[in-house]
Amino acid sequence: MDKQSNVSIDMILDVVRSAGTKVDLDALDATSDLLALGADSLDMMTILLDIQDRTGVEIPDEDVERLKTPEAILDYVASRGDSKV
Repeated sequence: MDKQSNVSIDMILDVVRSAGTKVDLDALDATSDLLALGADSLDMMTILLDIQDRTGVEIPDEDVERLKTPEAILDYVASRGDSKV
């Protein structure tokens, strides 16, 4: 079984919660704009690198800007599930 098959919105939210970022966790849900909740570019890099490590899906720099919500991150990872497995 590949890493990507275990990806869920709960896993993405868990990564955000455990990343030690400035995100307002009380307001966090699947459609939250992480930047609007206080994440900065370093926070986003931390979150996305953790997701890359957990899923095996590479997220190139040029795609980072459009991944602002947990839901967008999940959709991105799900659509590229076999890229590094």
